[in-house]
Amino acid sequence: MKSKILLFSVLIFQIISFNSCTKEAENGSDIESSLSFSLNFDSAKNEGLNKEDISINIDPADSTKISVVLPADKKGLITKLVPTIEFVGKKIEPNPSTIKDFSNPVSFTIITEKGEAKTYTITVSVVEKINTLPEAVQNSTNTVDNLVTTGEGEAETNTITESIF
Repeated sequence: MKSKILLFSVLIFQIISFNSCTKEAENGSDIESSLSFSLNFDSAKNEGLNKEDISINIDPADSTKISVVLPADKKGLITKLVPTIEFVGKKIEPNPSTIKDFSNPVSFTIITEKGEAKTYTITVSVVEKINTLPEAVQNSTNTVDNLVTTGEGEAETNTITESIF
């Protein structure tokens, strides 16, 4: 009889423990699992912009901060970009399918079915082309003579020539 009571007590304890874990998971607010966000700038919606022109980076410390880099020759597009955003959620605000001025950061908020919100901020910048060498240095040749002393006290001259084209 004691073993039946002990077995019954253990069974009741397990049922209570299992149900309390299930309720905690159901009541928990896990907005990350209910949201998905994807960003692109489709060339069909952005005349003059190619996939190769754009670099999209997500901040590893904060996945809601996204930086986009355009080359200098595409600077004029920064005020008239149309993002392509795919998301999982009830709705997104503002409407991403219209032209946006990205000369300042633009934020998009996704609302889940439960009414929770998560905001993504997109910052677009333009990178000027970097000229690694001044024009005066390009297409030039430099010669340096080094005087090297050998172990036997004799000196010899080594010539190093550097050409930049």
